[in-house]
Amino acid sequence: MQGQGRNMSDPEIEFGPDLPCVYADLRFLSDDNRYVQEKPYYFAGSLGPGQEHLRTNLCYTNHTMQIRDLRGRHHELSIEKNGFEFIDYQMNVKFTKGADEPEKLRQYMSEVIQLFRRTKQKNITAGIPAGTMSVPDQAAETLHTDHTIQGGPRRIRASLTEHDLQKYSNGNWRLRIVNTWAVLFEPVVDDPLTLCDGFTVQPEDLVAGDRISGDKSYVGEIYHIRHNPEQKWYYLSHQTPEELLLFVSYDSKEEFGPACE
Repeated sequence: MQGQGRNMSDPEIEFGPDLPCVYADLRFLSDDNRYVQEKPYYFAGSLGPGQEHLRTNLCYTNHTMQIRDLRGRHHELSIEKNGFEFIDYQMNVKFTKGADEPEKLRQYMSEVIQLFRRTKQKNITAGIPAGTMSVPDQAAETLHTDHTIQGGPRRIRASLTEHDLQKYSNGNWRLRIVNTWAVLFEPVVDDPLTLCDGFTVQPEDLVAGDRISGDKSYVGEIYHIRHNPEQKWYYLSHQTPEELLLFVSYDSKEEFGPACE
């Protein structure tokens, strides 16, 4: 679910019941008393024989939610007001299915950075891909944010050069982490990205959890999402390679709410 980066004084997304919708089961963090005493965690590395049960203490519960289709209205969204938006973009780099093409990935990241600079007139200091073409990150099946209020600065410190860190961490800059979500080949039919209007997420819906890297060198902090029937969820049906999604997963402006997907 995504919603961070919008000003919480703004109204929620003003698309009414006229939007077509589907109903689907979404996986929320279970309302378990263990999380009063135990912080949720997930370890991404290798575990020894008989230790797989130690990988995580996360437990999820499915809830059927209405998910509205943004098709036809998606160009009305903006990353400044809503925390996410779709941009028409013809990718110059063409990937090969199943192939690990690091040079093409670097070219793609450069394209996206330049696109963001042109359309948003913003400084960008780093572009970080996730996964590879041969071992891609899988679609997340559980609802989460990518960073907490505390986890965002941690990710920034881990990603910037020492020079950029000194330049941008003096309190005079607004820092944001912006994700891109692109379709590489044919339009999406299964597993579209589901987005939440962050205005409809309450503070008590968010539970901070640790995500520990395989080599234990980095511990990220994300929010897991508890079910709230007032949350409003969206997706873009049959998203194509020419429809690039941008969403904010961390914003240093405190009045901007948390992100969820």
